[in-house]
Amino acid sequence: MKFFKKTVVVISIAACFLASSCGIYVEKQISSKELTANIPVAETDKFQPDDLFSEFYDEFAFDFMKTQTNGANSFLFSPFSALACLNMIACGASGETLDQFNGLLGGMDKAKIDGIFASLIGEAAESDTVKVADSLWLREGSADPKEDFLRAVKGYYNSEIYSSAFDGNTLRDINNWVNNKTKGMIDKILDEIDPQALAYIVNALYFESAWKKEYENDAIRSGIFTAFDGSKQEVEMMISAESVYFSVNGADCFEKPYKDDGYSFVGILPAAGQTASEWFEKTSGKDFCEGYSQRKHAQIVAKIPEFNDASTCFMNDGLQTLGLKRAFVPGLAELDGVSTDCYLDFVLQKTRIEVSRKGTKAAAVTIGGANGTSAPPDNEIKYIYLDRPFAYAVMDRTAKIPLFIGFADRINIPHQ
Repeated sequence: MKFFKKTVVVISIAACFLASSCGIYVEKQISSKELTANIPVAETDKFQPDDLFSEFYDEFAFDFMKTQTNGANSFLFSPFSALACLNMIACGASGETLDQFNGLLGGMDKAKIDGIFASLIGEAAESDTVKVADSLWLREGSADPKEDFLRAVKGYYNSEIYSSAFDGNTLRDINNWVNNKTKGMIDKILDEIDPQALAYIVNALYFESAWKKEYENDAIRSGIFTAFDGSKQEVEMMISAESVYFSVNGADCFEKPYKDDGYSFVGILPAAGQTASEWFEKTSGKDFCEGYSQRKHAQIVAKIPEFNDASTCFMNDGLQTLGLKRAFVPGLAELDGVSTDCYLDFVLQKTRIEVSRKGTKAAAVTIGGANGTSAPPDNEIKYIYLDRPFAYAVMDRTAKIPLFIGFADRINIPHQ
């Protein structure tokens, strides 16, 4: 059976940028017609992230990571970006399709999920560290989104809404918007406009914070990183004294604060002989959530290598493994709120990260396309050296959720 092809593309961009050496960014112009002011705002009840949300969020993050560990030397994922993007789509879903979207967060009530994201986005609007932006781009004269969908993405996700001809100017505008919201870290997201595209949904997450305590020159020393296959790599090791420790499924973990105390870098060193990908395969989100909630004071000598990494992940198989199936099936997907007769065709996320003595710089881009039809100090000194396969996360300490999470069984060494 043939289906008349219509396309809705969903784009989620997360940029985590902590280096303080960036220059002044000059925003690029956008010429598309903005409809935001004309769309009524849905009544929104905001909720603070609770322990149940944190647990379900971590379960999603770790369950998805498990789908990506087979044969990979490293992988970086932004669960916040992915879930923000997917839950915006879910605002246009109904029936069993909506149930499966909600199932990604343990079957939580959709209004509760949206209310939590509304709270997180609202807090970001008042923050100098984290910024969240969303936008919806509609093909003028073709897309027919329902008003409830428009009201929801504006009300809960503070989305900007644009109408455009979906021509070369639209391509430039979307890429300029992406460039603006990531302050030039991600310069573009699209190479062309699909002739059948009806809409683009874009989510951007931007993070900027230096380390709370800067590294002195004598705290940077040459060292050796032993990869999963036993090969040796010469690296620059950053040495510091840390004071927050926890353990998850046999792995020693430490937390290193950024300048904004609400966020931290978490280093995770699995037991000797175990790769980071193997640790992920045996660790649940609940394990991580419980371990993180049992953080305690300790004397820690930590070593973090300067490294960078990049990942490209087609998320379709992983999402379907986690139960989001109906949205991908033509004729069965109930996404009429986004536009008539559309289904989710693909979800793709690209990420990169740079960890240095100045801070951390990371970005994630997710593209989806839809076609129509505290304890007393421990006197023991813990030495946690990330000089062999390790995992890591950039944590929102208040919400107790990772904005980014990844592992490195082999590392890429930055050019000096």
